[in-house]
Amino acid sequence: MKKLYSERGQSLVEFVISFMLLIILLLGTFEFGYAFFFWITIRDGAQEGATYASLYPDASCQDRLEARVRNSSNTPTINLLDTAVTTITTTRGGTDIGDMITVEVDHIYSLHTPIIPDIIGSDTINLHAEVIVSVLQSDGTCQ
Repeated sequence: MKKLYSERGQSLVEFVISFMLLIILLLGTFEFGYAFFFWITIRDGAQEGATYASLYPDASCQDRLEARVRNSSNTPTINLLDTAVTTITTTRGGTDIGDMITVEVDHIYSLHTPIIPDIIGSDTINLHAEVIVSVLQSDGTCQ
C-alpha cells in the first residue's frame, strides 16, 4: 500500500511533540532536585542555628547564631550569606532549661531553567525550614 503524499511528515511531527514534552519533564526534574538540595542546605543551617541556640539561648548571641546558620554550608554554590535572599528568624520562649527556641530560615530560590518559570508563573520559589529545640543550658556565654 502506497502512502499518501500528505502523511510523509507525520512521524517527525509526533517525534518533535513527544521530545518537547520529555525535555520539559527532564528540566522540571532537574529544577526540583536542585531546589530540594537547597532546601536540605537551609534545613541543615536551621538545625545548626537551633543547636547553637539550645546551648547559648541569650538574645545577645543572635549575631553569632546567624553567623553559624549562614556559614553552615560548605557548598560554594549555595549562598546563605546574602541577606537579600535568606532571612533568619529566632523565637525564644525563654532562657531557662526546657524552654523552647524556634529557628526559621527562609530562602528565595531562583529557578535556573528557562521554561519552568513560564509553566509555574514565577521565577522564584520560597523555601522554608523550621527547627524547634529546647534550651539545654541557661548560663552559657556566647562563643
